[in-house]
Amino acid sequence: MLGFCTVRIDRAPPIQREVRRAEITDLMVRANERRRGVGRALVERALGWVEERGVERCEVRVASRNAEGQSFWRSLGFGDWMDVLQRRL
Repeated sequence: MLGFCTVRIDRAPPIQREVRRAEITDLMVRANERRRGVGRALVERALGWVEERGVERCEVRVASRNAEGQSFWRSLGFGDWMDVLQRRL
């Protein structure tokens, strides 16, 4: 196995304008297989699966300090949408 990608579709209550959205929750490519198009191919297939189901938006969460991850996702057309703030307890 070179890698894997996990994507899910979430549903919101019908009172919201957008009732379905997808999220790529996991993407992993073996270290020795990176930069060979494996991740891109996995993501493109996941997005195709989402589009086939009529979902119009897909999210991915990537740490703000993960420059390599930020660059990868942005190269695939993902961009800023919402800041997620956290507080350690």
